[in-house]
Amino acid sequence: TTLMAGIIGLMFVSAYQFDKSMNDDIRNMVMVSKLADSTEHANISVELPPPVKAYLDKAIGTKPLSVFFVRIFHSGEIQTDDSSNKWYGVTAKQYITTYPVGIIWKANFQKASVLQQTIFESYWQGNANVSSRLFGTFILSKENDANELNKAQLQRYLAESVWYPSALLPNEFLEWQAVDDSSAIAKLSTDGYEVKVKFYFNEHHEVSRVSAERYLLSQGAYQQLDWTVHYSDYQILNGISVPVVYEKEWHHPEGNWLYSKGHVDDIEYNNTKDFE
Repeated sequence: TTLMAGIIGLMFVSAYQFDKSMNDDIRNMVMVSKLADSTEHANISVELPPPVKAYLDKAIGTKPLSVFFVRIFHSGEIQTDDSSNKWYGVTAKQYITTYPVGIIWKANFQKASVLQQTIFESYWQGNANVSSRLFGTFILSKENDANELNKAQLQRYLAESVWYPSALLPNEFLEWQAVDDSSAIAKLSTDGYEVKVKFYFNEHHEVSRVSAERYLLSQGAYQQLDWTVHYSDYQILNGISVPVVYEKEWHHPEGNWLYSKGHVDDIEYNNTKDFE
């Protein structure tokens, strides 16, 4: 009994320290980004591809909110193994800074009635980390210090900019390449990396999906696969038109793997009161 109490106590302390470290990281991201946000550096004189201009005009209007920090609340289902059809309910909080690029994503789900697992992903100043933890304490897997992972996280940031579309305004780090009347490619250059994501637009001037060639760690090695995120059900959240339903899938040679079905429950822009 004493041993069990000690283990439980250690778990609580470890989880508390992990959350404190995460909040310290968010606080640092906010402090840096608050001084230099992407909207203030936007180059509005650049001529945008027509579908991009129509989308941004609808999403943020002609006088976009100056967004430097975003907090997103998610719910949904995920799969953790492409060889299984098992889905797990998940809740997640996501923290984004737009200039410079910063990402922190923490998701919780239960693989069994008492086994709570946490997935943590982050990117800041050229360094990405991904880890899986049991009870928020015991590390089950970890990725870091890899160029492939850094690029993958930057592509995620770019693909998910539909939730903070002012970050898609052209600036010294982001530019658009025209493709056709219903698609365009966004190129992000930062921290010594260059990544691209292709955006597809529907007749309502909304982003319906994005795609990229993205790295995935599989069986101990990174492989580059086609990756797609589908977006739907656009709503006005805090004055910005964003999709609240999304699905993510990897395209393996042997078939597609739909691994995430999510819903955006709320988005907060520039609400830094918890991190000041």
